[in-house]
Amino acid sequence: MHRIWPLAIAIGVSVRLFIWWATIGSNDVTGWSEHAASVGELGLAEAYRSSQVFNHPPLVGLFSSWLWDLADQDMQIFARLIKLPGLAGELLAMLALHRIGGIRLAALYALMPAPILVAAYHGNTDCLYAAFALIAALVWDRKCYMLAGFALAAALNVKLIPLVLVPLFVIASPNRKALIRFSLALGLGMWP
Repeated sequence: MHRIWPLAIAIGVSVRLFIWWATIGSNDVTGWSEHAASVGELGLAEAYRSSQVFNHPPLVGLFSSWLWDLADQDMQIFARLIKLPGLAGELLAMLALHRIGGIRLAALYALMPAPILVAAYHGNTDCLYAAFALIAALVWDRKCYMLAGFALAAALNVKLIPLVLVPLFVIASPNRKALIRFSLALGLGMWP
């Protein structure tokens, strides 16, 4: 019975890799290619001014532009590259879940259809910021407040949605020292 859990993880990872390699993905991939081209042609500041739909943090915008150049503007190659951060987030999430809940929890997550499709097909960065937010919560629970601040800052450097979590960390601060550590790390990590 103990062999079923690594097999489940292997199946989940294999399905992700197959979908990642075989598909271009959703219209998010096209949107990212447009953002990437805009940042590459106009520069980051002008891309923010001229595009109403480019609303991502600067590091991800610059990263997408770099990937667009690396792919030599080939949509199939770009699709594979732009999906890599989501797949990296999946790996981080599985490792974190394995660490806190064991191999069974990681295996159950590995087989969940929604994360598979979001990371391997959709073509956005949601799985990466979600993994960083999960890590922030897990290290907070272990009283590593500064590390939690850096992990949440990493999530916010991918997408701004985790901003809604900041008040929860502030409210959950056990004391002023923990809040200062968390806030300092979050501020330093948000500098970009």
